[in-house]
Amino acid sequence: MATAMFARSSERLVRQLFDVGIELHELRDIFDRRDSTESQVLAASVAVSDVIEDLDQLIHDTSRAMLTLASDRFVMTELRIRGPVLRKHRH
Repeated sequence: MATAMFARSSERLVRQLFDVGIELHELRDIFDRRDSTESQVLAASVAVSDVIEDLDQLIHDTSRAMLTLASDRFVMTELRIRGPVLRKHRH
């Protein structure tokens, strides 16, 4: 179940990173052009702040997905190593 969730999250992550990359390229063009107006540069600066917030959220979501996957794998590994828990009967 965690692997399926991780796969969905990874697909979403890749799409979001691609979108952020496109946004950053477009913003870089505004900063690099000599004919950009002050209002364009200001708007691009605000947009960069928004992109940074998006990246922060992506990093947060990715870390949660990785922790979920890692913890599930740890539990499954422990179960395989230790096997089923057998209770000792006291006589």
